[in-house]
Amino acid sequence: LSLSKRTPLVNLVRSGGSMAEIRKECLRAAVDGWMQPTGIEVREVLRSANLSGSDAAQLLGLTTGSRTVRKWTGDEKAIPYAAWAILCHHAGYGCIWISGGRR
Repeated sequence: LSLSKRTPLVNLVRSGGSMAEIRKECLRAAVDGWMQPTGIEVREVLRSANLSGSDAAQLLGLTTGSRTVRKWTGDEKAIPYAAWAILCHHAGYGCIWISGGRR
């Protein structure tokens, strides 16, 4: 894990012996330069929200169930912004979809 000054961290936690982080760029409105979260960041948001993959799939109304969530956490598939924003809100990160940081 590299802690550089150009990638500010919002959350840094010890999870299962490894460090997980969520970059500020992943917690922006889509029009404000949002960056796609990594699978590790998706797992951290799920952990923060106390959601299993099945719980997240149900919250998001996914018909494919937790298989899609596993693809997001395994970096096999990009998580859609809307799904990410709902999970972040559920985890207590606010309404990241509101432009300009007004949450």
